Amino acid sequence: MSELTYPWAFQRILSVIIPPRESQIPFSLWYLFDAFSYLIPYLFLAYLSRRRDTHVFRLLLLPLVITVTLHDTFKYVGTGTRWSYMTWWRGTEALTIVISSIDLALSPQGRLRDGEDSLQPIGSGEKAPSSPSRNTDNIPFAKSLLTRNKYNSGLFDALDVLFNPRGLGFKFAQGVHVPHNYRPIERKAFLRAIIIFILQDFLMMELCHDFLRLFPGITTTGHSIYYDNLPPIQRYTVATLLHVAFNTFTIYAIELLYDSFALVAVAFLGYSPESWPPLMDLQNFNLFKSSSLHEFWGIRWHQMLRRNFIVAGGIPGYWVFGRYGFILGIFVASGLYHELSMYTLASPLDHRVTLFFTLQAVGYFLEELLCKLIGRRISGRWGNLWVITWCLVVGQMASDAWLIRGLGANTVSIPPVFDPVKRHFIPILQRYVRQWLDSYK
Repeated sequence: MSELTYPWAFQRILSVIIPPRESQIPFSLWYLFDAFSYLIPYLFLAYLSRRRDTHVFRLLLLPLVITVTLHDTFKYVGTGTRWSYMTWWRGTEALTIVISSIDLALSPQGRLRDGEDSLQPIGSGEKAPSSPSRNTDNIPFAKSLLTRNKYNSGLFDALDVLFNPRGLGFKFAQGVHVPHNYRPIERKAFLRAIIIFILQDFLMMELCHDFLRLFPGITTTGHSIYYDNLPPIQRYTVATLLHVAFNTFTIYAIELLYDSFALVAVAFLGYSPESWPPLMDLQNFNLFKSSSLHEFWGIRWHQMLRRNFIVAGGIPGYWVFGRYGFILGIFVASGLYHELSMYTLASPLDHRVTLFFTLQAVGYFLEELLCKLIGRRISGRWGNLWVITWCLVVGQMASDAWLIRGLGANTVSIPPVFDPVKRHFIPILQRYVRQWLDSYK
C-alpha cells in the first residue's frame, strides 16, 4: 500500500504546484499581476541576501519562492501560437528566478559587493562596512542618482539583485566580461540614445519576423526549417537562412528587453547610466567575429545567465569531474534551461536543444586539445570558420526543435494596418515563396 501512496502523494503535491493542462488559465493582461506575483517573495529574498545574519531566513523562504514561481508561471499560459514566444519567455524567467533563489538562499554571506567586508543588518539604511582600499563609491555599478536612506535602501538593494544578474559590481562576478560602453553616460543623452536603441531593436525583430513569415507554417502552427520537398542544396540554404533569421530575432528580443529595463531604471528609479553598459557588442556585428568558442560564449555572447548556469551545472559538475565537469555542467545546464522552459507551450520535449548546448562543451575541449597540439589557440579566419560551423551548422538542430513547435510566432508586432510593407508586400512575397516551394513537389 505504501508503494502506491507515496508516488500518488508526490503526484498530488506536484499537480498543485504545477497545475495540469486542464486546470491552466489562458494568460491575459487581466492576470498580469497574478502571473508575476512571485516577484514579491523573490524581491524579499533578494533583500535578505543584502542583509547580515539572514542565512536561516533565506533557507526557510526558499521553498515558498520556488513553489509560488512555478505555480504562477504554469497556471497562466498563452493560448494559440501568437503567444508562443511570450509563453516560452515566461518559462525561462521562471527557471531564472528558481536558480537565482537557490543561489541566494545557499550563500552564507549573502550578496557582497566589491569592497564590502560585511553586510548591514536588517532595517538599517546605512552603508555596509567597506574595505579601506576599495570603497563602493568608486564603482560605477554601485552608483545611483537617488539618495538611499533607511526607507528606500532595502528596496534598492533588492532591485540591484533583480536587475543585475550579471553581477556587475558584486564579488561573485569577478572576471565577467563587460562590453565596451559606447553609450552616453550623461543621463539625458543616455535616455535619448536608449530610446533609439529600443526602436532599432524592435525594427530588427520585425525585419527578421517578416522574413520568417514568408515560409509556410513557421510563424503559425510551427514547421521544420527543413522543407523535405526541396533538393538538398536548396533545402539546407533555406534552413540556414531561417536559422539565422530566428536567432537574430532572438538576439534583438533580448536586447529589447534589456534596453527597456535600462530605460525604466535610469528614467524612473534613478540608476546611473553607467550601471547599464551594453549587453552585447553588436556594433559592426562584432558578435560574429569570434575566432573561438571560448571567445564567442565567454566574451561576445551576453553573460546574463552566467551565474545561473554555474550554480545549476558548473558547481555540481566540478564536484564530480573537476574542471572538465565544470565546463560540461555549465553547458548541460544551459541546454536543459532552454529546453525545459518549452514545457510552458504544452509541447513534447525535444532534447536536440540540450544536445546542441552540450556539444558546445565538446567544442571547448577540442579547442584546448588543438591548442596543445599546435602550441597556440585557434584564431584568425580558421577560428571564424570554426565558430561559424558550430553556430550556423550544428546550431540548426536547436532552431529546428524550437520552430517546429511554434516558437516562431511573435506576440509583439506592428499591426498590418500601420505597416504598409506587411499589408502589401509580405503577402506578395509569401505567394512567390509558396509557388517556389510547390514547384519542387
